[in-house]
Amino acid sequence: MSGVGFLGMGKIGRALAAEVTRLGHEVAFVYDPFLKEPGELPQVTSLDDPRCAKASLVVECATADALKQGFDQIIAHSNLLVFSLTAFSDADFAVHAKAEAQRLGRHIYFPHGAILGLDGIWDGRELLTSVSIETTKSPASLGLSLTEKTVVFEGPTRAACAAFPRNVNVHAAVALAGIGFDKTQSRIVADPSVHTNTHRIQAEGEGIHIELLISSFTTGGSFEAMGYGYGPGIGEGYDRLVMIVSRASGAPVIAGAIKYAAQLVRGNIFKVAEEEFAAANKAGLKKLLEERKAAANKQAAPAEEVVAPPKEVVPGAIAGIEIMDLEDAVNVLWKNKIYAESGMGCTGPVVLVSDANLEKSIALLKEAGYVQ
Repeated sequence: MSGVGFLGMGKIGRALAAEVTRLGHEVAFVYDPFLKEPGELPQVTSLDDPRCAKASLVVECATADALKQGFDQIIAHSNLLVFSLTAFSDADFAVHAKAEAQRLGRHIYFPHGAILGLDGIWDGRELLTSVSIETTKSPASLGLSLTEKTVVFEGPTRAACAAFPRNVNVHAAVALAGIGFDKTQSRIVADPSVHTNTHRIQAEGEGIHIELLISSFTTGGSFEAMGYGYGPGIGEGYDRLVMIVSRASGAPVIAGAIKYAAQLVRGNIFKVAEEEFAAANKAGLKKLLEERKAAANKQAAPAEEVVAPPKEVVPGAIAGIEIMDLEDAVNVLWKNKIYAESGMGCTGPVVLVSDANLEKSIALLKEAGYVQ
């Protein structure tokens, strides 16, 4: 293997990149426009970068849209391992991807992911007459705000992939391995009482009955199953130490955060913070903050009431917005006929929008001064 490239570098990408390195292979490139701190990873700003041609395998762990946009450039020089399997619910893309891979002699690999037993569905696919999959997740993981257990989708898997492109890759995997996107039936349940992802799969055929029940919970990946959380919340004049962790942090992270807090107290964190804020203010910090807020206020929502557009599923998240500006940012999008909600992600406040409106929303919020 000459090198492994990555399209997307979130939790899955970071975990896999670490494993690639541990096994002695080279990470040839990382392409992720939203990656702010690549560290030692060889980040590229375009798939046309010559370093991309060094990868014999590219791992896609971004989104279905990112996969479709970058597919031709990737398959031209590399085999491809795909996580965003919902992309193949687009019939035109599926036909194109298969034709290009065959023409160029490339391979497209589909990992089984959460579905242990996917090979059994594949082996029996010609005998199967019906396949169904029901997934139960928390509303937040689906980009929804619900207080009661609700069936949010029921129908063909192809339509489920269109409605929840980031949340039903398991459904897409089952459809691809079995009887296809149109014959496979999907049911998606949002349950605010659960903290797990549960998948119940049933497949029937001549002499065949397959039933799989898979339940898992996230620890945030190895990067949140170890470490010290996100550090302390420090503000000018603070006299209490608040350590920040995410809802995905496991017990080792909580223990690490407590240990970190003890070290901060021993290091006289409040005195250090007082000195740092004094130096920053002397250098003009307050003036810069006031100028930024004044510029943002010029673009803030108008005094008259802004009516929310029709509600829609909002799995796309925009980070980097000051918490005090969240509602103003939402109003900017509402004013532009884009439905949005404010929320709190693992790393801080976010504005939530649909995948279809994500790029346009980022552009509008940049123009308004809410994101960089």
